[in-house]
Amino acid sequence: MNPIRHIEFSSDPQGGAFFPGLAKPVVIDMAALDSGEAARLQKLAEDVRFFDQPAVVGTPRPGAADYRYDVLTVDDGTKRHTVRALVPIEDPALRDLFDAVGRHVKAIRAAQRKAQAGGKTGE
Repeated sequence: MNPIRHIEFSSDPQGGAFFPGLAKPVVIDMAALDSGEAARLQKLAEDVRFFDQPAVVGTPRPGAADYRYDVLTVDDGTKRHTVRALVPIEDPALRDLFDAVGRHVKAIRAAQRKAQAGGKTGE
């Protein structure tokens, strides 16, 4: 697997409440990460053989009204692959990758909220 350039994450709720902030994709630029954390995400993607994963992982139980897919797109510069995984993700290795990316996404969203709040003048 070539080094990952970007990872994009979003959530896709089905049937339940829609929160635009969670649906909006967040892009993680691997070059902007600490080298150790970038290597960790790279290894998690390699361990789960991300580019060999099916486009959709998991099926909602019959009659399920509210469920969510987390969506991860990995781009290594030569190929790009997207996986929509039903939450909770059953495969432990795939779940580890989504969870690790999710921690970065939370940090990015928190920084964006802080920057937006800092830009308000209160007038």
